[in-house]
Amino acid sequence: MSRVSFDPARLRGLDFVLAALFAVLTLWVSQEGLLLLDFQEEVLSAAHPISLLALLLSLLPPVVYLAWRGGRVQFELPQKKMAWVLKQYLFFLPVFGLVSVLNLVILRFFELSPFQEIIYGFAGVQSALLPFTLIFVLFFIPFFEEILFRGYLFGWLASRPDYGPKRAIVFSALVFALAHEPQAWLLMALFGALLGWVRWQSGSLRGVIMLHVLHNSLAAITTYGYIWMVNQS
Repeated sequence: MSRVSFDPARLRGLDFVLAALFAVLTLWVSQEGLLLLDFQEEVLSAAHPISLLALLLSLLPPVVYLAWRGGRVQFELPQKKMAWVLKQYLFFLPVFGLVSVLNLVILRFFELSPFQEIIYGFAGVQSALLPFTLIFVLFFIPFFEEILFRGYLFGWLASRPDYGPKRAIVFSALVFALAHEPQAWLLMALFGALLGWVRWQSGSLRGVIMLHVLHNSLAAITTYGYIWMVNQS
C-alpha cells in the first residue's frame, strides 16, 4: 500500500543507519565499477559527470528506502514568502564569508588542502562536459540532499519530543557536514544550520532547495573565477 505523506512517527534511528549504509554501498559499487571498466583518470575526477552520476545514484537508495518506511516528503507551499527566504540568505552571507576565512586559517595550520576534490576537478572538466557537471552540481544533487537531510532527517528529529526543531537543526547540520569532505565540514555545518532554520520557519522544502541551488550556483561562479585568475597569472 502506497503512503501519500511523510509521517515521522514511522521512522526509527535504525532506518537512517540503514539508509546511510545503502548510500555508502552504492557509491562504493559504482566507483569500483568505474575502476573495473578502466576509465581514464580524468573521468574519475570528482567533477566529471560520470563521477557525479555515481554520487547521484548513491543518494537514490536511501531516498527510496526512507520513502518506503516513512512516506513521501511533501513539497508544500512555504508559510513564509520566498522574499523572506532570500533575506535569510543575505544575512547569512557575511557570516559565511568570515567563517570561510577562519576555515582557511585552520586548514593552513594543519597543512591541509584548502579545497575539496570537486573544486580541483572543475579545472579538468572538458568544456563539452561542463553543462552536465553543472546540472548535477546545481540541481540534482541539492534536490536529493535536501530530501534526505531537511526532509527525512530533520522532519524525524523535529517530531521527537526529546529533540524538537532546534536540536534537529543542529544535529541534521552536523550529519550534513560529515557527508562532505573534511575541508568543508565547518562551512557545511554552518550552511546546514541555515537550511534547517529555513526549513523550520517556512514549513516547506521548496525554500531550502532554492537556497541550496542558489548557494551552489554562487560557489560555481566563485570557483570558475578563481580558476580563471589562476590561469591568467
